[in-house]
Amino acid sequence: AWAGFFLFPGLLAYDSNLSVGADHVAAVFAPAGLLAILPAMRTLSPALAVLVGLVAGGATLTKYSAISVAIPLLFAMAARAGVFLRRGIHRRKAMVSVGLAFGAFAVATAPHFVKNWVWYGDPAFPILHDWFSAHPWTRQAESYHRIFLKLCILSPTRDLDGVVESLKAALTLGFGVQSYGFHDDVPTFGFLFAATLYCLPFTRPPWRVKAAYALSFTAVLTWYWTNHRDRYLQACLPWLVAATLATLHRMWTEFSWPAKFGALGLVVAQGLAGAGLGLAPMSFMIPSGHALPEVISLVGAGYKGNYDERFQPYEDWGFSAWTELGRYVPRGARVLVHEDRLWLGLDAPVVIDEAAWQGGIEYGNLGSPRAVYDLIRSFGARYVVTGKYHPDGGGHGLAGELVFSDLLSRYAKPVRKVDKLTLFRLPDAPPPDTPLGGALIVTCNQSQPVGYYAPGTINQRVPEISVSAANVPAEAFERAAYVILEDQCDFPDLRGKAKDAGFEEMRARGNVSFWRRSERVVKPVSAGP
Repeated sequence: AWAGFFLFPGLLAYDSNLSVGADHVAAVFAPAGLLAILPAMRTLSPALAVLVGLVAGGATLTKYSAISVAIPLLFAMAARAGVFLRRGIHRRKAMVSVGLAFGAFAVATAPHFVKNWVWYGDPAFPILHDWFSAHPWTRQAESYHRIFLKLCILSPTRDLDGVVESLKAALTLGFGVQSYGFHDDVPTFGFLFAATLYCLPFTRPPWRVKAAYALSFTAVLTWYWTNHRDRYLQACLPWLVAATLATLHRMWTEFSWPAKFGALGLVVAQGLAGAGLGLAPMSFMIPSGHALPEVISLVGAGYKGNYDERFQPYEDWGFSAWTELGRYVPRGARVLVHEDRLWLGLDAPVVIDEAAWQGGIEYGNLGSPRAVYDLIRSFGARYVVTGKYHPDGGGHGLAGELVFSDLLSRYAKPVRKVDKLTLFRLPDAPPPDTPLGGALIVTCNQSQPVGYYAPGTINQRVPEISVSAANVPAEAFERAAYVILEDQCDFPDLRGKAKDAGFEEMRARGNVSFWRRSERVVKPVSAGP
């Protein structure tokens, strides 16, 4: 039966294969749920009801998208109990079994949802922040969260049209493309479940097969209604495989030659449609688009005698640099990793400030290095790692990156620099609470008008002095305490002017550089009338 999984070739596609482990871990609960729900529906056994609830809870704890497994199981239990209640038989047993199933689900998921409620004020943080007093939660986090929901969550409209769209998608699963991105307009999941669904009425299936199709169809509806990216179907794939194989087996063993030819034709058609999917270059994280050339190169290095090269970590992710920096972090010390998400080898507790992936740190509304220091220390971090893996300007915007850079360049102590990463140690005593001065900003790709900004007004995007990049007056340099420049903008090179005006570069983010007036240079004073 395990070979039936290969009738669904999406299993071989980049975003659905075993590299996406959580979806396949969730899929472990699907067969267990099927084995528990079938006798539970027949007998309404309290023990089996508890088992159904625990399996549904286990799937949900794996990842939220696995509710495509949890909801059908709980719904099936409730629907079956409803049949018993309507018939007026075993009323008490039906109510007890449903209560136990949902109670077991609540107990199984409590370690996650209660923990979130206690720590963040939102059981499903940050999904329910509109209904709960979620914390920490910033204006910036709200903005990124809404952008994420708009761009990354694929779901139909919440109306009758959306219901019809979901039903149509479930009835034609595998015949079209539901999520774009990794494999463009190529259907990858496999169409045999939908195809055999139309064969089901003619095969006189036993009730267990009907139940498998009902669970599978409900799972697909749940998947499409919540977030229909192909890889999330891997959680409920075992149900689809079981239902599909059951129908194909009946068509082949219990009916005449037309049915046999039909079953054979469906399998051959699916095999031809998905034959080359396992070799399709769909991985955007591998230069060649597929892991096979990298594996061939790795094995071939041994035959060429390049033994050491086989054990070198992937250079672009800087694992060796993180490992080296980890040697300079005292045991137990907490590290703030500045806008990076790959720190394997650091071997220390980490606080992340990546703007789009956390809700407690926002630098853009802080007016001084002291405020940034207090915020970082409030999370228990003493060390900071930053580097050049980030987008130009930074995810916290120009204002946020400016005040963050000012703290590091003026008050933090560089401990170690390895490749593109630098480890800093914050001072034991907080810096003085001195507000940032004004800033001259000359950039072209940061959605920021060119000009001089008075202190605290960068986020308003209205310069006090509008200037032309081709002709920045000396007054703008004289009034500014900071300068932000961007290369590759077809602007005149202003670095020389910034140096002549007494500025020194604090740090750079891609093509954007942040400059501060040197404390060794006395700001020129305009002559009197």
